[in-house]
Amino acid sequence: MEFQGDGKIRTLIVEDSPIYRGILKECLEKLFSSITVEEASEGDEGVQKTGVFRPQIVFMDIQLPDGNGLDLIEKMKAKHSGVKVVLMTGFDSPEYREAAIRRGADGYIDKNSLNPGQVEKMVKSLLGK
Repeated sequence: MEFQGDGKIRTLIVEDSPIYRGILKECLEKLFSSITVEEASEGDEGVQKTGVFRPQIVFMDIQLPDGNGLDLIEKMKAKHSGVKVVLMTGFDSPEYREAAIRRGADGYIDKNSLNPGQVEKMVKSLLGK
C-alpha cells in the first residue's frame, strides 16, 4: 500500500451527516496515530478528493444527497485504482451487502452497530496488517 512521504495512512470519509463524519474521524484518529483523514459531504466532492488526496481507504455512505454510494465506487476506483472502499449504511440487509460486493466494495459496515474494534479490524485488514 502506498503511503504519504510522512508514513501516514490517508483516509477519506464521504458522509452527508456531519455528526457521523465527526464520530468516525475521531474514532480513526484515536485508533491510528499515523492517519490523515479528509472529509466530503457529497459523492461528487468525494470523487474529486479521491483524485487529489489519493486515499488508501474511503469510508462512504451508500445514500448521499447527490448520488448512490454503490454507483460512486467505480468513479472512485477510476480516479485512484488502489483505493479500498468501505460502504456504510444504516439499513443493513443481505441485498445491500451483495450489491456492495458486486459493485467493487472492499468492505461493508452497518452504521448502527459500528464500534472501534470493528473499525480497527477493517482498516488493518484492508492495509494487510
